[in-house]
Parts: sequence; C-alpha cells; structure tokens
Amino acid sequence: MSRAGRPASRRRAGCLRRLGSLLGLGLALGLVPGLLPPSVSRAEPAPIARPPSQEASAGSWLEHGRALARQQDLGPALDAFEQAEATAAAAGDRLGEGRAWLEQGIVLARSGAVERGAVLFERALARFEHLHAARPAAVTHLQLAGVAGWRNDPGAIEVHLEHAARLYRRAGDAAGAAQVAYRRSVFAAGAGDHEAAVRFGRQAATAFAALGAEHRRAEALRNVAYGLQHLAAGSDEVLLAEADTLYDQVLELAWEHGDQELLQNVYCNRAELERRRGDAATAEADLRRAIAGFEAVHQEAPVTPEEAASALEQQVAAYDRLILLLVDTGRVAEAFEVAERFRARSLRSMLAARRHGGLGESQLQREQERLAAALGAERLALESDLDSTSDDAARRIEELRLRLDSVRAAMRRTPDAAEPRAAGARVSRLEPVDSAAVRDGLAPDEALVSYWVSDERTVVWTLRRDAVHLTLLPIPRARLHAALDRYLESLRDAEHALGQALAGRDGEHLEVGRDLHRWLVEALPPAAHDAERWTLVLDERLHELPFEALVAGCDDASAVESDRLHAAYARCRFLGLERALRYAPSAGSLLDLELGRRDSARRDRGAFEDATDGPLALAPAASAQHAAVGRRVLSQSRDEVEALSAAFPGARAWVGDEATEARFRRAAPRHRILHLAAHGLIDDAWPASSGIVLAAGDGEDGLLTVAEVLALDLDADLVVLSACRSGRGPLSRVEGPLGLGRAFLAAGAGAVVVSSWDVDDGATAALMAAFYRALAAGLEPAEALRRARVELFTEWQETASVFRRREVALAHPRFWAGFVVVGRR
Repeated sequence: MSRAGRPASRRRAGCLRRLGSLLGLGLALGLVPGLLPPSVSRAEPAPIARPPSQEASAGSWLEHGRALARQQDLGPALDAFEQAEATAAAAGDRLGEGRAWLEQGIVLARSGAVERGAVLFERALARFEHLHAARPAAVTHLQLAGVAGWRNDPGAIEVHLEHAARLYRRAGDAAGAAQVAYRRSVFAAGAGDHEAAVRFGRQAATAFAALGAEHRRAEALRNVAYGLQHLAAGSDEVLLAEADTLYDQVLELAWEHGDQELLQNVYCNRAELERRRGDAATAEADLRRAIAGFEAVHQEAPVTPEEAASALEQQVAAYDRLILLLVDTGRVAEAFEVAERFRARSLRSMLAARRHGGLGESQLQREQERLAAALGAERLALESDLDSTSDDAARRIEELRLRLDSVRAAMRRTPDAAEPRAAGARVSRLEPVDSAAVRDGLAPDEALVSYWVSDERTVVWTLRRDAVHLTLLPIPRARLHAALDRYLESLRDAEHALGQALAGRDGEHLEVGRDLHRWLVEALPPAAHDAERWTLVLDERLHELPFEALVAGCDDASAVESDRLHAAYARCRFLGLERALRYAPSAGSLLDLELGRRDSARRDRGAFEDATDGPLALAPAASAQHAAVGRRVLSQSRDEVEALSAAFPGARAWVGDEATEARFRRAAPRHRILHLAAHGLIDDAWPASSGIVLAAGDGEDGLLTVAEVLALDLDADLVVLSACRSGRGPLSRVEGPLGLGRAFLAAGAGAVVVSSWDVDDGATAALMAAFYRALAAGLEPAEALRRARVELFTEWQETASVFRRREVALAHPRFWAGFVVVGRR
C-alpha cells in the first residue's frame, strides 16, 4: 500500500518512527530493534566467519545466515538459509526445516518481497504448530503481524500479537512476552488508543526491568510518557507531571546507552508537551536538539544520500512541529529555512559532489551500477515477455535486488566505497539555505512558492526579491488528499475520463479542480499573483499534481455537447494556460543547480570532441520488444523528432534502430538540448533500475537506467523526456519523486521536462511541435511549454473508442498538463 493510502490516525505516532516502519513493514522486514533478543539487537555486527562446510548441520547454516543478515548481506543470507533447509530436509530435521523457512521469509520480506515472505511464514507456522514448538511459533506470529501491518489490516495485527503473547507465556519466555507488550503499545499509540498504549507500555517496562534490559525499558517508558501526555489533553497536570518525570528517566537512560535516536525522539515528544503548556522557548530548544541530533547521526553514518533522506523522513514530526512553532511566533523566514533543511538531501549532495569534483568511483559502486543495469534489463525482458517465463524472470529480479542490498551494505562498511559520487555517496555536509540568498537568486518578475503540508493546515511561503510572505491554509491533510485522489483519477486514467464524460460528470471533476485552485492558488498573497513567473516547491502528495491542471474558473461548464466529449473543459480557464510554471525539488537544489551551471559555463568546452550546441533527438523503433512495454506502440514519436528538427535545423536526429542507448551515452555530453521520445520503464522498488527504452546494440541492452544516467557528465540546458510517467517514481517527502527527472538534474542538466502520467501519443506529438517552435523563437522552457498548451487547448481529435466516432476536446488537461518543467529555467 502506498504511503498516501494509510489512514491518518496511523501516521500520528508522535516522534516515534512512523508506524508504517515500526509495525507495518518494520516487523515484517525485521527493522525494529527487539525482534532479536536485546543482547543481540543492539550489538555491533560481528565479523562474518567463513561459511560452514557442505557437511555442516542445518543449525550451523542458520547461524551463518543470521550473521550475514545482521550485516545486511541479504543475498548470501538467503543462500545460507536455503542450504539450511536442504540440510535439514536431508536429515529429517523437521524443526530445522521450519526455522529455515522462517529465516528465508524474513530475508524476503526485508528485500521487499513481503507476500513471498508471508507464504514462507505461514508454512513455518503450520510446521511449528504441528510440532508444538511454542517459541518459534511466537516469533512467526510476530512476523505475520508485520505482514498484516504492511497490508494495513489492524485486526490481523492484533490477532497475531495475541497469539505471540500466549505462546511466549507457554514457552516461559519472559523476554518474548515483554517484546510483544512493547509492540502492542506501539500499535495502540499509532491507532490513537493511548489508554492501551500506556497499559501495554507499563507491562513492557516492568518486564524489561525484571530482565535487566534497561535500554528496552527506556523505550517502553517513552511510549508510556507519550500516551500520558495525550491522555492529559494539555490540562491534566497530574498526568503531565508523570509524563515529564518519565521523559527525564528516559533521557538519562538514553544518554547512558548512547542511543541518539531515542534521545531525539524524547526531545521531540517532550517539546509537544511543553508547547501545550505555553512554554514555546523550551519547546523550540528541544525541537532544535532533536533535529540537530537526527542530522548529526545521519551525517556521520556511512550511508548513501538516499538512505539518509529516508531516515530523516521518518523524523518529519520534529521538523513539522518546529516549523509550526516558528510560524505561530511570527518567524516566517526561519520556518522556511527549517523546511529547506529537510528537503532535497540526496540531490543536493549529488550536485555538491559533482561541483567539487568528487566523482571518484570504487569497485563496489561499479558493481552497484552493473547490478542496477542488470535489474533493469530483467524487468525489460519481463515486460516484453521475451526469452523467459514470468516465474523465471521474477526469480532473477528478486535475486538481483538481494544482491543490490548486499552491495549497499558493503558500501556502508567500506569507507573507501563511500567517496562523494553521483551514483553513491556519503552524505555531504550541506550548507543551510538562507532565505535571503534564495530571494537574491529570483528574477524581478518571479515568485518562489513553497508548500508544507501538516495534519491540520498547510503552510505556504511566497518569496519575492524584497520579502518572504506567509499564507496559512486551513485545509487538513486528509481533506487535501481526498480532493487530490478525486481530481487525479481522471487525469491519470484515460478510460475513467472517458467514462466520466459519457456519464455527463465532467462538471463534477471540474468542480474538484476548482476547489484545489481556490485552496492552493487563490489564497496566495498579492506578492504571488503580481509575479509573471512562478517556481513551485511542493510537499508530500502535492508532488503528484501538476498545478497546470488547476481550474481557475469556468463559463457554463455544466453544458456538454452530446457529440463532443470533454467539451465542458473548453469553457474553462486553467492555471497552466495563464502562467508559466516551473518546479524545483527545493529552493536549495535550485541554488545548487544555478551554481553548477555557472561552473559549467566556465568549463573548457574544447574538452568535448566534435562539440555542438545543437539539439539531439532520439525516437527508437517500435519493435516487438519496445511495443510490449507500456502495452502500446509510440506511433507518432518520429513526428516529435521531425518537429524538433524543423524548429532547429542543426539538430541531430536518430530514429528507429539508429536510436541506440550506446550512441546516446557517447553523444549526450556534447549537446545542449536532449530529446528522448521513447517508453519509460519505472521501478518503484529500486529506482536506480528505472529507465528509458532505447534501441539495443553495441554491447548495450537498450535500457538507459537511472544509474547509467547518473554516471553521465552532461552539459545540457534542457532534457525532454517525452515518455510516459517519466516524472514519476517512488515518492519521498524529502526528495519528491525519485526517478529519471531527478537523475538527469544530478547528471548536470539545467532543467528537465517530464510527464506525470501515461500521455496521449498524438496529443504529445502536437504539444512537442508547438513547444519547440516556441523554444526556437527564444522563449524559456516554462513559457514555451505554456504557449504550447494554449495552442493544444483549442484543438479537437477524433476517437473511435466509444459507440461511434466522436470528437474529443483536447482542452481536457490530461492531454497537455502532464508535462512540466523541473529545474533552474
């Protein structure tokens, strides 16, 4: 389930790590401290011993696999557990065979194959129950509780945790029973049942104290304190005083055990309590301690920027509360700067590394790129249904993902492998973003509009060269999400849009778009509306919405001509037709892109053999392989290339079998404009293997992956990815969409044009032709794209997909609003 699909109540677990990590994926993936015995879960990873001999017992293979799993070497760990299974089966060791299934399931779930892991958990549970093995069955129920969390099934979570508690009691395992009580307190807090959270937290704390597990006791007391402060509702001084006392105890224990994460959680939670009491100064101090601690831990950790961004995303509550506190005390620019500290971590690290020449490469990084490319090739083969059965390809994809996880784990342990580099770097120490510097970088006619979505309201900063303006939108997150879901459905799904038109419901869709425009645009201050150009920095699920599609107003939009589908849209005004928009992952990344382009302007272009400023366009052949991707042929992609060549007579164009990945990779660094009219293949599980499908040949498979793009050294002012969903990818609140567009920016492009959904082939060809005519006339990309939308808006096209041939109005924003400009221009 997507992050956006989780109920709001389950996202409000204070400054605890998100419930989705703790109890959903957390239990299933083995990421929660305490799944192992306390003495193991907090220990430093032990050196990996040589693997057992082939004659070794199943137990030896199980221990070896666990050691590998603790080191995050999931591929070799899975191999060891499979060897344990085979050894146990040969020896008739039925319990050992069940343990091997359990361990395999844990590894598979941690690697993302949760449903496959669930199958093994169920098989292991049946074996343990048949053998009356209480403790292994209890551990398996804990894993199944995690699977239930991943499936968003609270009832199943409770059932599995109850079974686990009963079995641990039967086995006389006090540590296991304490662990279950702790999990139940976390689940209850996430579900908003704070009485249960306090009750189970007290049980866990008492049990951990009896076991001498003081560190685990501190974690349980943290849950109790957080539950008490919610039960107090800001007015019960007795409960608040007890929560205060418990927080003091937890802080003392956290310092004693050196647990920075627990320290920061407590500072953040305690700040909420202090603010309810009206002590804003102390609350601010605690929130700043929490944020400084989060950032210090992840600055020092040998992780990639993407991993650091993911870790910080789990601590968003501290940033959110500090932003709201600063806003409420009138410190608008400071609040904006805190939001910027949170955003665009990995992209800024990559841009900084590139700017300072930190592009060294290690053997592990080369292996990571090779495996990502191999994963992309396997997915391409699976989508194209060539050379293998689906089961075979799925198995190879799973193995490649496990090997990628192992390489990433090795990069964490090997300092030399984490040198700054676009494809895999330590977290760069990024300079804080100064709002004054952002304002200085804006054009006189430009406004930067930055959004921050919180539970009860949305904060918007409008930056002009002379000032920072604040707007508070009283739109709760849940209401905003509901409107986004309704409006995006007809933009993303052509069949849904068609069905809505046939049912005479276009007006309903337009009304939702009108609501979003009122909330997100009309409420902005005059400083925004007076600007001719906007740069938008979006947050959370707003990344999914092209603001171009927002409805500024309609004239008699309810009347629809019977033979003209979507005619109601032609009577409306849209933001993307009235204003040139560009997007940035963050204000900081915009500054970094500008610095990078200035360095590029000073670069000796004579280093490029046969350097040219002319555009380069590729449109690969619609071969059987490529046609299978996306399930349709891009019949008019050549028209896009021809339109570009007509607008820029000096352009270089490769079509059909000439449009190879190898040729593009060699030529791309020499061109100022790059246009790729091709299919996109998006991998949400491993974004580095997402790619653009070009022609194969010269030793290349034809899939230009994100990892391969990051290895390029581009000097392009503009990259146009005329492919379906080229702007999509797994959505990170820290980074926005993690995919192809961001990769081209990190590789050196000044701006990219990407699509938000599956685009219409014919409409896209017409849009791109108009875009390049405007671009050749000297307009900047954002304004050129606006002009192209205006031109397309008045057109009609025929369709034979419903009862009889009809005309369809290209005024529907799904035809033209999906393409957006991201970057500095």
